[in-house]
Amino acid sequence: MKKPLFGLVLLSWLFCCLSLISCAPSSWWNGGAALKIQDGSNYRRINPDCSGINLSHAELDVPTSRQLVDCLNSNGALGAVAELTTSLSDAELSPLVQSINRLLLKNPSRLFQIERTFSDLRTHQKLEKGIDAVAGILAHPDAIQTSLLNFEKSFVHAGKVDQKFLVSLQAVATLLAPETVSPLLDFSV
Repeated sequence: MKKPLFGLVLLSWLFCCLSLISCAPSSWWNGGAALKIQDGSNYRRINPDCSGINLSHAELDVPTSRQLVDCLNSNGALGAVAELTTSLSDAELSPLVQSINRLLLKNPSRLFQIERTFSDLRTHQKLEKGIDAVAGILAHPDAIQTSLLNFEKSFVHAGKVDQKFLVSLQAVATLLAPETVSPLLDFSV
């Protein structure tokens, strides 16, 4: 055998041996099972409510959104949201899921802005106070319903929202950039 070929064979054999040993050495001497892997003591436990959720698509469908809400509510933090999604039929929940897909998941810049807002609020220790303030508003569904009915009476005509109102709303939304809102949050919260 020529020396270069012998060296190549020896190197290949050495690589194979090292690969086999480095995989799970205990599997060679403990009946073929790597004990640390088998007992799972060093591995993170997966919440059963979160297992099996297919998040491989860019959009959510109704069953996946229900599973996701159940997962995120496994400690009871989203009780009202879970109650709402459970009470709605698939046909009733579908427009909400489609809106989330259109407004958030298909809009990476908006998703980034939301993430940045949460990060900024957390950094300035305003997140919990802000969530409490929103929760305080949402705790009054009658007031919300009355406000929506008043909005509809004032700005919706023949099934369409008044264009002047939309232009005004767009102007206000343009002013609500993170740079301009941050001082207001510091003041209000």
